[in-house]
Amino acid sequence: MWPQKQLLGTLCSLLVEECLLLKTVESTHFKTCQSVKGATNRVCVFLEKFIPDFQKSKDLLDNLLLGRDGVLTSVVTPFHPYVISKQMEQFVLQNF
Repeated sequence: MWPQKQLLGTLCSLLVEECLLLKTVESTHFKTCQSVKGATNRVCVFLEKFIPDFQKSKDLLDNLLLGRDGVLTSVVTPFHPYVISKQMEQFVLQNF
């Protein structure tokens, strides 16, 4: 689950940075070139549709793994690396 959390965090950051890059390209490109402005806008709108979904999935994993206060939660049952709880399985399935 930790790799999934890291992957979702990386994807969130990547999408936001890509949109910022596209907006920078759009704002610094020649004002008369509408093809670049249209293309960057369409790609940015497409990417922005996915940011809330990735962020929601990442937040769910944050709450499960770190708790609401951002600290590691204690595990009630002994934790073995090869034991996966039903709740963990449901979170992984829900995120993908």
